[in-house]
Amino acid sequence: MTSKNNELSTELYESLARLSHCLHHFSHQTSRSSGFPQEKRRDLRFIAANPGLSQKELANKLAIKPASATVKIQKMVTEGLISKRKDSKDARVTNLYLTEDGQVLLSQLNREAQPNFAELFSNLSESEQSTMLELSQKINQKFHS
Repeated sequence: MTSKNNELSTELYESLARLSHCLHHFSHQTSRSSGFPQEKRRDLRFIAANPGLSQKELANKLAIKPASATVKIQKMVTEGLISKRKDSKDARVTNLYLTEDGQVLLSQLNREAQPNFAELFSNLSESEQSTMLELSQKINQKFHS
């Protein structure tokens, strides 16, 4: 790698770190205005995107301890947002699914947040947003492979 590439990589990393920080604050502001915790919305979105995910997989993907995942899961089960089902191939494994109430709530939260998301990216053209999405997905893949 050349010196120029190293500088560019460092600058890109620092820019993405600042963006991550801004997105974190934006997310908390959005959740405060909705009255629904941002972390729980993230958990619901993750389970919705990965139906049948095991408790262990959820803990790994969220980078939390299994005991913390168990507490989160139990709260969402009690609230009727997710259900737990024994795996058909391995009875020791519990799989997670959004309930109908969880799906309705997540849809409502996404609808309410959409204007905020649109505003967040309003200074980017549709083409730039598509390019940014592709590039961020490519970087994310590196962490999940």
